[in-house]
This record gives sequence, structure tokens and C-alpha cells, in this order.
Amino acid sequence: MTPDPRTSPPSNLPLSQEPSSLSGYLPGEQELAISLIASRARAHWQQWRPNELAQLPDPQAFFEELSREAQRQIEDLGAHLAGQGPPGEPYLEQVGRLAMARFDATALVMRDLVLLPPEPGHPDEETEQPDPMGSADPDDGWLPVVLTPDHPRYQDLDDDPGLSKP
Repeated sequence: MTPDPRTSPPSNLPLSQEPSSLSGYLPGEQELAISLIASRARAHWQQWRPNELAQLPDPQAFFEELSREAQRQIEDLGAHLAGQGPPGEPYLEQVGRLAMARFDATALVMRDLVLLPPEPGHPDEETEQPDPMGSADPDDGWLPVVLTPDHPRYQDLDDDPGLSKP
């Protein structure tokens, strides 16, 4: 009898790598994640915090420590967000729950710890930064998924070639 891939982990997955926690890294994967966070942080600081970056005595050590702390917080928050799955949770649902928890944790930690707002006095400081989660303000060009004829923005469909009226 062939095992159901939706309810059991792949047979080639080492027991220590089961997705029961968020810290199951493959060799070199955690170092790669830390390196990616560090390079993203450095690029962000070069663009949005250049004066503060110039004042760092050892930028390499700073970004390495920042990325390690970010990775630690991502793991901790991700585990908290994932929580315990329901008893008998199918394997693919467990993988999805853990992956979504890591995704959410990464977004929150990057926003709060790594991708800080522009430094005071930055030329673009007054420019509103794009919301990474998108905008729900209709005046920003966002339209609801469903527009009915009684919706005030219904007539705007005439101006958008990608949309059509029902």
C-alpha cells in the first residue's frame, strides 16, 4: 500500500528534519538566510539611512549581528504563530501552516527590526513609503474585487481596459 502524500511526510526526509518545528534547517540553509537578511539590511540602510550607516564603526559586524538577531526572532515568532496543529493534521496542511507562520514572522521582524523608516532629515523622509501590505484606499487606485452597478466606482470600469462590466 502506497502512503498518502497528503498525510505522511516524504520517506527521504530525515527524522531530525521533520517539519514539527521551524528550526529544521538543511545544512547551510540558516547561514544563507542570515546572509540574505544582512545583504537586504545593508542595501536598505545604504538607501534610507546613509548617515547612520556611515557612523557605524564596523558595518560588517553590525549587519551580521542584526541578521542573526532577526533570524532568531523569526524562528521564535514563527514557532509562536504556528502553534500546535490539530491532532491528526495532514502532512501538507502542517507544512503549509508552518510555512505561513515563517512567512508572517519574517515580514513582521523585517519591518520592525531590519527595514527601518528613513533616517531623520533624509530627502525622501516626507515621501510616504509604499505600504508593503498594499493599500485599501479607493483613492489610491485600488478597486474592490466585486463591483456591482450600485457601487460608486462602477463607472470607473469604463476607463480600465483590463476590466469589463458583467
